[in-house]
Amino acid sequence: MQRAADCFVGTHDFAAVRSVGTDVKSTVRTVYYYKIEREGDLISLRVCANGFLYNMARAMAGTCVYAAEGKFPPEAVAQILLNGDRTAARGRPSRRAACT
Repeated sequence: MQRAADCFVGTHDFAAVRSVGTDVKSTVRTVYYYKIEREGDLISLRVCANGFLYNMARAMAGTCVYAAEGKFPPEAVAQILLNGDRTAARGRPSRRAACT
């Protein structure tokens, strides 16, 4: 999961990890860090950025989970961001999971 998360760090166009139909002037954001830690059954994801798009953090988390499950290699996240395709950035954890 951390290898996938590392691909989000930096300045990118995050159109691939926002909700479709979100109206913003720019989807370019800078992620300063994205750290994933596990303690038993609890997985913590901590992300710091200069701004977030609607559902961006949830979509990023879901994409990291998909990579961890082997649905695509972690390095594919970089290409997903370049393509800007929301359907390629699969998965979104439940709101409950995102809030605990």
